[in-house]
Order: sequence, then structure tokens, then C-alpha cells
Amino acid sequence: MRNFRFVTIASALALVIAGCGGGGDSKFSDPGTSGGSTPPPPAGPAVSTLSVLASTPTIQSDGATPVDISVYARDASNAFVSGKSIAFTASSGGLQITQATTDSNGLAKATLTTAGDPSSRTITVTATSGTVNGTVTVNVSGSQLSVQGPNAMVLGQTGSYAVVGALALYLDFINLFMFLLRFLGNRRD
Repeated sequence: MRNFRFVTIASALALVIAGCGGGGDSKFSDPGTSGGSTPPPPAGPAVSTLSVLASTPTIQSDGATPVDISVYARDASNAFVSGKSIAFTASSGGLQITQATTDSNGLAKATLTTAGDPSSRTITVTATSGTVNGTVTVNVSGSQLSVQGPNAMVLGQTGSYAVVGALALYLDFINLFMFLLRFLGNRRD
């Protein structure tokens, strides 16, 4: 009988010890942690709006003066959000990201240049944080071509015309040459 009690008590103790387990999901750990690990820091407010601004709406095609791009990140309550990564892209030109993470004012910064392309065009700069994005457009201008001469003439009258180029530093000579060939080809003496 004594052996039977000993076996029963030993079996009961073995079941109790096995039931306690040894995993990290202990019910006796600190209530502020899960199984003794440190909880992740709070993610902070989510970005719901990105306002993208350009220091000027136009950039000269010679690329001498870049445009400063500013992005303000705000949450659903319009409070500025700090510490968020902002990805910048541009449809053409060149971007230099000077501050990719928003500061305490919710501000991230980049600089836009023409990257040596003198053509007149519109550059779209896009800023993205997660699934939220914002855009701003910057026009590239500076290359101009004008034709000077009489506004009107009587049939049979001759007139002189001059083609004046007020082009930016990087001149697209081929397009100018083609224009002159077309212009001279349509000339009637």
C-alpha cells in the first residue's frame, strides 16, 4: 500500500511540474511585458497628409539656381509628425535629399536642379511616406526664340526678318538649326 501511495504522489508531482512548463508565456512575469521581453516602442501618430512646397514655381533651364523642396507631414488632427521617413522622386531633373526624416516641425527637405537638361518642361516632385503622397510641379523655362520683322506687308512687298535667340546657357543648337532651315525654306522673295 505504501508503494501505491508513493507512486500516486510521485505521478501527481510529475504532472504538476510538467504543467508549469518552461516557456516564455509565464503567468508570473511582469504584467508590462510578454514573457519577459521588452515591448516595442509606440509607432507614434500616422502620417495622413503630406504638403509639398517649392521655393519657386519656375526654375531656369541653365540650372544656375536650384529649387528648394519642403515637405510637411501632418497627422489626422493636422499636428506635425516628427521622425517619419520621406521618399522623394522627380519626373526629370535631379534631386538631392538634404533631410529625409521629418524634424520636430514635421519638415523634410530636398533640392531640385535641371541636371543639365535645358529643355522647357514641367517637373513633378513626389514625396511619399507609407501610402500617403503629395506632389508639386516646377516649370523649367528660359529658352526663348523670337522672330522680329514687319507685322504686315502688302502683296509683292519685301521685308526683312531676324531670328533672335535669348537662350539659356545650354543651347539646343540642333532644334535652332532645324527651325532656321524650315523658316528659310518657307521664305518668299
